[in-house]
Amino acid sequence: MPETKFGEQRTKQAMQVKTHNHRARISIANQTSRYLRTARQYIENVGKGEFPKSAGR
Repeated sequence: MPETKFGEQRTKQAMQVKTHNHRARISIANQTSRYLRTARQYIENVGKGEFPKSAGR
């Protein structure tokens, strides 16, 4: 007996949701790391009496 169309779509959708959630977790982790790194640099520089400057990478 062949699988139903709905079961197939549900499986496909579940795979897409899993992939999306994985990418979202990685994105949030990267954003958090970037924020913490910037905050750490800001605190260190303010401690030295230097304030944020616009600098290229």
